[in-house]
Amino acid sequence: MAQLIDSNEQVVSFAISYLRGRASEWAYSALPGNADAFETYDEFRTKFKTQFQPPNNEELLQGHFFALTQVEISLDSYVQEMRSLVAAITINPLPESVEVPAFLNGLDPGPARQGSLVPLMRVMEMPL
Repeated sequence: MAQLIDSNEQVVSFAISYLRGRASEWAYSALPGNADAFETYDEFRTKFKTQFQPPNNEELLQGHFFALTQVEISLDSYVQEMRSLVAAITINPLPESVEVPAFLNGLDPGPARQGSLVPLMRVMEMPL
């Protein structure tokens, strides 16, 4: 669907059409006073994040990354959540030398940890 959208205005309009609640109210209130409130999608995203993300979002994501364990979830869910957190930490990305030990420390110490590390490392290396 996104490939069919060819202008910044259409991309922003498409994104706004999926907003609900406070986010929708915020976006539509910015438009009447200034038709060019969001000239590009990147500008829209930046303003949206500034408005709705907590100021310490990176620290919260890192805290969640280091606290996450596989105890109550499946191995696949654990891998996906860790990959999502790594992708979301963009301002000060964690080096691989920190990511890998944190990932390994969060694994369930059961048999899955001993037998699944080699295939698991291949999964972690796959592109998002």
